[in-house]
Amino acid sequence: MNKLVIVALGNQNAGKSTTWHTLFKRKVKTGKKERSLDLSKTERASVFLINGSPEETKISVSERLRDQNPNIVLCSIQYIEDAKKTIDYFIDHEYQFFVHWLNPGFHDENGVEDIFGFESYILRDGESQFFIKNGRENLERRVAEMNEFLYSWAKKQKLLYPSKNA
Repeated sequence: MNKLVIVALGNQNAGKSTTWHTLFKRKVKTGKKERSLDLSKTERASVFLINGSPEETKISVSERLRDQNPNIVLCSIQYIEDAKKTIDYFIDHEYQFFVHWLNPGFHDENGVEDIFGFESYILRDGESQFFIKNGRENLERRVAEMNEFLYSWAKKQKLLYPSKNA
């Protein structure tokens, strides 16, 4: 697979948007095209960000991406049964998943079981990764883990280019 979707999965107000703000080191919104993301002091990659989850905004991934075919998508997905449509889009378009399920999320009282079976559904390709993370703890470490995975994946795929600061 030469396409990757990095997912922040969680309930409403779990910390999905905060994940992307921290990764970009600034407040970011869903865009209409790919943008540059610094992954190290000297290298960056082009990514497409879907900050408001398709389940919350009622705008599907296919509508967001239109005729674009990005190699890397960062996507918020709300943990509801309807999220299977979003997950299916990425499966159908042959994306590898790297998921942080914020469980419990920042505003959740307790964690929950995976009643929709998303973990096993996503992991069935044998290449994807799925992690359960406490949305109230270790934001910087969690985002650094995403960044490290994204950097190594993009490097392997030869998708890195010099940072403006390089």
